[in-house]
Amino acid sequence: MLDNYKIKYDSKKFEKKELKPYLKQKPNRKVLFIKFHLRVYNLSKKHKSNGFNNWLRNIGEEPVIFDEYLARKSTQQLTQYLNSCGYYHSLVSDSVIYKNKKAELYYNINLNDPYYINKITYSIKDSIIEKLILPDSSNSFIKSGDIINLEKLDHERSRIENYLKSRGYYEFSKQFIFFEIDSAIGNKLVDIKIKIKNFIYSDHNNKMVEAPHKVYNIDKIYVYPAYNPQPINSTNKIKYEPYDTIEYKNLIFIQNKNFNSNKEIINQSIYIRKSSLYNPDKNKNTYTHLSSLKLFKQVNIHFKKPDSVNYSNFLDTAGLNCYIYMTPAKLQSYSFEIEGTNSSGNIGGASSLLYQHKNLFRSFEVFDFKIRGAFETLKKNETGFSNSFEFGSNANLSIQKFWLPFKMEEFIQKYNPKTNISLAYNYQRKPIYAGSIGNLGFGYIWKGNDFVRHRLNPIEFNIVNIPYKSKEFRDQIDSTYLQYSYEDHVITVTNYSFTFNNQDIRKKQNSMFFRLRAESAGNILTAYNSIFNKTGQLGDYKIFDTEYAQYLKGEIDLRYYNIIDDKKNVALRFFMGAGYPYKNSKLLPFEKQYFSGGANSIRAWKMRTLGPGSYNNIEDLSKFDFPNQTADIKLEGNVEYRFKLIWIIEGALFLDIGNIWAIKKITIEDDPNKYIEFNKNAVFLLNKFYKDLAVGTGFGTRFDFSFFVFRIDIGFKLRDPVLENNNKWITNYKNYPYNAVNFTIGIGYPF
Repeated sequence: MLDNYKIKYDSKKFEKKELKPYLKQKPNRKVLFIKFHLRVYNLSKKHKSNGFNNWLRNIGEEPVIFDEYLARKSTQQLTQYLNSCGYYHSLVSDSVIYKNKKAELYYNINLNDPYYINKITYSIKDSIIEKLILPDSSNSFIKSGDIINLEKLDHERSRIENYLKSRGYYEFSKQFIFFEIDSAIGNKLVDIKIKIKNFIYSDHNNKMVEAPHKVYNIDKIYVYPAYNPQPINSTNKIKYEPYDTIEYKNLIFIQNKNFNSNKEIINQSIYIRKSSLYNPDKNKNTYTHLSSLKLFKQVNIHFKKPDSVNYSNFLDTAGLNCYIYMTPAKLQSYSFEIEGTNSSGNIGGASSLLYQHKNLFRSFEVFDFKIRGAFETLKKNETGFSNSFEFGSNANLSIQKFWLPFKMEEFIQKYNPKTNISLAYNYQRKPIYAGSIGNLGFGYIWKGNDFVRHRLNPIEFNIVNIPYKSKEFRDQIDSTYLQYSYEDHVITVTNYSFTFNNQDIRKKQNSMFFRLRAESAGNILTAYNSIFNKTGQLGDYKIFDTEYAQYLKGEIDLRYYNIIDDKKNVALRFFMGAGYPYKNSKLLPFEKQYFSGGANSIRAWKMRTLGPGSYNNIEDLSKFDFPNQTADIKLEGNVEYRFKLIWIIEGALFLDIGNIWAIKKITIEDDPNKYIEFNKNAVFLLNKFYKDLAVGTGFGTRFDFSFFVFRIDIGFKLRDPVLENNNKWITNYKNYPYNAVNFTIGIGYPF
């Protein structure tokens, strides 16, 4: 059995993962140093072919038996790869060590000195193309002094092809591009000549004739906004429908009389313009923007040449007709969701009704509406609390343009902006308090490029009303950090977020996610009050007879995904966020504060049970049916090693570190020299915050059902900031505390 293999070479020119794909035989893969899939395969009984045994063989891996022929093929593949990278005449050999019916295979690579590019010249028959290519040679993938690399040569062919296509050469392809490589000059130097041949066509005598490549421009653009690819009725006869042909801004709309669409929105989503040169980039942008309207389930763009093209006169351009076919999706959809919950023995349930309309006012406005109700039966304690109830609804309208008092046509064409209007209401009734939250938002979303997104909400209005607090609850939170969180307040917010994400689910490649978010609240209202000399003092300004919040807040969320191979990857995440209340606010509103712990955070702690800082909250926790540890600052780092197991099952090992802190001490109103008890040891101090960091580790299982991922994680505390010893590390593993283990369930990956 092939037990292991090693690639040996004395050079840093390559990474081993570059060479691995060229090996024809690899040993059974390992999971955490164990050949897990081989063991699964061996669980099946050799001479039985029933369903269970076949299933074990399918999800497992049969033993990899060493094959000398495949070893030789691997050395040949490695040699060819080294040649393609410019290391000609390198020596690759293999050797095998046999022990206890196991083979360990060694590939020994003796790298020769590479060949370098001496000079690059061009031979282009078409003088017009020559005038385009030569000034653009500075953007070439191949440079004098580089090691010759066949992959780079192929990339250069594709680059030239795309460059010429974007300048109207519709029929040009990289098959017209050739390289002549001359190594006769010696000293491991080569000269490269890039040759571009003329177009070849068949004349009226069926004779193959050379001619300069033809430039094409766009002649007519036909738009089918309600295209039906299969217009067949129940009798299998073609179903003819009455169509209108309407010309709008050089677009010819051909559509069903019963289909009404906003032609201006479609026009601003189409980048292909009459009389412009053919450009595949404009085709891509058109496809992307039309698809983003969400009204069409399928968009196809086709071009058609004239029946006859005069290739003999290379000065004449030819016309292309463009056909844009859009197949509408269903305008309206309804869905119903139901769920059950069991949180520490508290049984509950919820149901939601969702409605969507993709063309509400016939201008591609996407309207979403959701209504939700939930209840939970709480275990009674000494206060007699019993049940909780929640009701909420939210509506969102996405408009396919900027709502601004001035026109921004170029900006709209380039960045595809959208305007969002949202309205939400949520009411909660718990045995200890009742409250409602109303939200009104207005903002914009636009893209910077394929990876960058911007979101700006100039206006977001939140109003929180707490009409009822039980006497027991008031007594419990009085003179604590939570006291100000359960009071009526208004939040007027302006926020902006920048997001970079180069993940591509179609490609297995390293990727990064970065989000920067900034938020300001209350400053506009404070400025208004100051300008117009409104009555009241800072800390007592009101709107609608309710104090409004004033704070600044910023966040950074950075994630990196390192793909080891198609079965293993490492995900890293760093999060930092801070909010600073001032003037009209003593602290951040409860819904804007940070918490730690739970399925998407430090998984060794339950949600909202970690921090702030090293404050020991065991006694405070006993007062409530639910934890309420929140604060103004959050730091968190996560590392997760993810690997495929069997079937739809994946595994993960993780390490989490972080905590939350208060940004300043809060005083009691009646006694400014007395600090709220909850704030002791909770304030962020630059010279000691690292001593408050919590560390947890664990492992998890994921079930990938393709349309969603179900996740179970088990976290173990390694370092608990509330411990009174100096290092705070949990070192007594023989008597590991039961409350240092936490089980979490989630949907999707944690980050």
